[in-house]
Amino acid sequence: MPSTSELESSSRAPPSTLRVCGGCGSIAPTRRRECQVCDAALDRYAHELRPERGGELDDVYWVAIRSEFQCRACGKLSPINHLELEGEATCLHCATNQAFDVGQWREALAHAHAVGDLSGPDPEGRRAHALLSIARINPMRELGVSETFSEHSQGGVSVEGAVTVTRSLRIRVSPGRPLDERGRPLALRRRPDARGDVIIASSTSEQAEYALPHQAQQLAPGLRGVIAVDHRRDRPPVRVQLASSETPAALRCPSCGAPLDPPEGARIISCRYCSTTARIPERTLVQLGQRPRLELWWLAFRGPSPLRLRLEAGDAAADEPAPQTELARLLGARADKDEDAGSRFQVERPELDARFDPRRFVVGLVVPIVVLLAAGWLWFADAASRWW
Repeated sequence: MPSTSELESSSRAPPSTLRVCGGCGSIAPTRRRECQVCDAALDRYAHELRPERGGELDDVYWVAIRSEFQCRACGKLSPINHLELEGEATCLHCATNQAFDVGQWREALAHAHAVGDLSGPDPEGRRAHALLSIARINPMRELGVSETFSEHSQGGVSVEGAVTVTRSLRIRVSPGRPLDERGRPLALRRRPDARGDVIIASSTSEQAEYALPHQAQQLAPGLRGVIAVDHRRDRPPVRVQLASSETPAALRCPSCGAPLDPPEGARIISCRYCSTTARIPERTLVQLGQRPRLELWWLAFRGPSPLRLRLEAGDAAADEPAPQTELARLLGARADKDEDAGSRFQVERPELDARFDPRRFVVGLVVPIVVLLAAGWLWFADAASRWW
């Protein structure tokens, strides 16, 4: 069996064409007619995208993220539409600030990397190994065939000092490609930065810059970029005028201080006096009394995922958390069955019923028919001789 270093240095096939939904950018399964994320009709709104070649984003896997955590105060699932790395999260339902275990992202990001790397419709994933096959044991092979996303949930508590931190992060991850407001693929490029790599996304209307915190790359070495409103670095956050007994909470322009009146659910707003464009952080929405909304944001990964390397090394069960979806549980059970049967990397063949025996078939069916035909012929010949 090749070593891990040999696997990492082996050549891999180039990624294949990716079919995505024109409404949200998530992968468009070949056996589905509607997108499971935005309900768009895939027979009308789907793009066939070729992989990027060359540049800083060569062979990068983009995945769409929808993430939530369970509030300790109200018990509801609250959206968390960015990489929360400050150790504190705000429930968008009851506005309660609470401790957030940043370590939850390590497991969640590893799962997201595996989704981007191992998803179908090719059962080998996006970039197959030149010599080893993982098609039979790939738990993500139905993504892009019959499924759009994979769900990963965490539970339990951890104690940090005198503070009890709940682990309740839940993510739904779908392979795909970020799109602009017109449903067209964004032109993307990456710029290394000392404070964190920057993704520059260009559309027909604007250019945006999104910074990836350096701490995030420590949690997931394969992480290469993020696209989320709260990670946008080219737009300053709005100023918040806190509510008082006489006036409600209000937004102010970060440049001139003029009042801002954003529409419901808006995250980007321009000042009508100085034309400064600012972003509205997620926590600010609660102070404005707006309802929470689960947004779709994006992560970029590069290189083989840790799960792929374990599968190729024949260590599929090593410290891998149990799959969360029924589909993954079924595939996991099938992988365990294949492991017990023998080698993981053998060619898949049809499974024959062990009770089938060709000799019994001949003796039990063919021989009686031949005997009956012979007896019938003798009877017919005897009857014919008597008649004549």
